[in-house]
Amino acid sequence: MAKYDSVHISKGVLLGMGVSGIVEKPLDSAYVIKTPCPGEDYDQCRKDLDLERRVYELLGNHPRLLKFYGQDEGDGSIKLEYALNGTLRDYIAEHQPSMDERLRFATEITEGLAVLHESGVVHCDLSPRNVLVDAEIGLRIADFSSASIDGSPSSAGGSVRFQIPRNNPWKPTYQDDIFSLGSTLFEVMTSAGPYDGLESSMVIERFRSKQFPDSKGVILGDIIQKCWNLHYSSLSDVLPALQKAVDLGDQNQST
Repeated sequence: MAKYDSVHISKGVLLGMGVSGIVEKPLDSAYVIKTPCPGEDYDQCRKDLDLERRVYELLGNHPRLLKFYGQDEGDGSIKLEYALNGTLRDYIAEHQPSMDERLRFATEITEGLAVLHESGVVHCDLSPRNVLVDAEIGLRIADFSSASIDGSPSSAGGSVRFQIPRNNPWKPTYQDDIFSLGSTLFEVMTSAGPYDGLESSMVIERFRSKQFPDSKGVILGDIIQKCWNLHYSSLSDVLPALQKAVDLGDQNQST
């Protein structure tokens, strides 16, 4: 097998570049190709995309996930469904969705994360950057290149605003994702990440001492705080609380 460790051959229009791969969309296609980054980190990037393939094969098709179309055995690239409206972070910034839409987003993110946990997968890097928006404004959980399967180690770095402070060695747990869900819901509901603008070192210090952003007056604020404080043992506890909040919002609008 040839080793593509120094040169990247373009496969289409460049959509983005992450730690593990270059994402491109071939012209007139309904899919994207994610290729391991070339250079000295190629071997790790190839392993990350092999892991992403394994996660997609384990999870199968689901409305809250991108469709997976296979992996190229040559360069290790994977082919995925194209999400027309980009990342949730960019979508919120550009469109300022209604509160009803934001509540739906919160529910769909939690539903998608539950699909992972039901199959023994911890995402390890959940944030609005790794949630994509399809043509119908439905959400898809994405980027499994640093996921943990059945407790396996994770290569995730991630944003400190979306992760519980980690010890070394770190063993991923479902509650790590639930903490990240709290930060993700905070950004969905407020259009700003936790402690947006604060230096990363100060965010870590505050999170370690359990000083979380004030969410009083924020819809879903109580759920967000409970995610940060690890009140929920599983997403099966979060989903009913979310549904109750959505139903309450519907009742308030009808009165």
